[in-house]
This record gives sequence, structure tokens and C-alpha cells, in this order.
Amino acid sequence: MYTRLLTISILALTLAGCASAPHKAVSVKPTTPPAKLMTPCADLPQFKSDSSDTSDLVGYNISLIQAYGHCSLKLKKLQAWVQANS
Repeated sequence: MYTRLLTISILALTLAGCASAPHKAVSVKPTTPPAKLMTPCADLPQFKSDSSDTSDLVGYNISLIQAYGHCSLKLKKLQAWVQANS
């Protein structure tokens, strides 16, 4: 009789202890970067002009600087993502 009562009390205390234990929040870190960061940078524009007009060269330089800027920004975001998730 005492063994049955002891078994029931141990079982009740065990279940009560498990129910009141604090639950830890588990955060799952993503394993791959977002797809927009994984796309390759656009090809650099090629300068194709036979004229001696300097405005063509200025426009080309502006588009080249923009292409480098976009790719550099994407690389910085990717590096920040890797740093935050490692």
C-alpha cells in the first residue's frame, strides 16, 4: 500500500515539476543568406562609342560608378549578414 502511494506521489511530483519548468526559447539561425544577397552583381557596362564627344565618356563613367556602388553595397550587406549569423 505504501509503495503504491509512494509511486503515485513521485509520479505526481515529477509531472508537476515538468509542467512548471521554464521553457527556453530556441532561436534558429538561417543557414543561407537571403536570395537577393546571393544574386550575382550585374555585368559592368562596356564603353562603346566612336565619337570624341566627352558626354558619352561622362555618362559611361557615371553608369560604371553606379554599378560598382550597387555591387559594393550588396557585398557589405552580405558580409554583415554572415557576421550576424556566425
